[in-house]
Amino acid sequence: MLASILNSAATYRLLVRNPIEGVRLPVDRRGRRRNKPYLSPEQFEKLISKIVEPYATMVFVAIFTGLRISELAPLCWEDIHPDSITIDERFFRGDWAAPKSDASNATIAVNRSVIERIHRLKVLAVSVRAGLATRKYKLVKSDRAEDLVFQNLRSGIRCPSRDASMRCVLG
Repeated sequence: MLASILNSAATYRLLVRNPIEGVRLPVDRRGRRRNKPYLSPEQFEKLISKIVEPYATMVFVAIFTGLRISELAPLCWEDIHPDSITIDERFFRGDWAAPKSDASNATIAVNRSVIERIHRLKVLAVSVRAGLATRKYKLVKSDRAEDLVFQNLRSGIRCPSRDASMRCVLG
C-alpha cells in the first residue's frame, strides 16, 4: 500500500523518486499458523437440519466428498455406486462438459452414509408455495441410470435444478 502511494507521488512529481523502490522485506521463515473456522459434528447436523431438501443433501454430499458444485449438479444415478461416486461430467453456467481436470474425472470412494443419503431423495417430496396454493413435488421423478440425481423440481430429468449453481438457501 505504501509503495503504491509513493509511486503515485513520484509519478505526479511530488517526490523525485520513490524512496522505498527496491526495498524487499525479509522472508518470514516461521510459517503462519491459522486457526481456520470449523464446525463440530453437532453444529454440522444442526446446520443441515435447517436447509431444505434437496439442498441439504447437496451440502452433505459436497462436505463428505469434496465435490465442486459443477461436479455435484450433473451426477446421474449410474454414477452412484454402493461405495463410490463416479465424476464424468461437469455442468457450469448452462454448459455440459468434461470434468475440470483429469484428476476430477475419477471414481471416488465415499462413506456408505453418503450413498444412503443420496438414495433417500427417491422417497422425499417438497411442498412449494404457488400463490395461495401449495404444490408437492417429488425430488426424484425418475431414477433411470441416465437421469440426474439432483433434478429440477418442475421439469425434472435432464435439467439440473436452476438453483444447483447457486448458494444454498436456509429454510
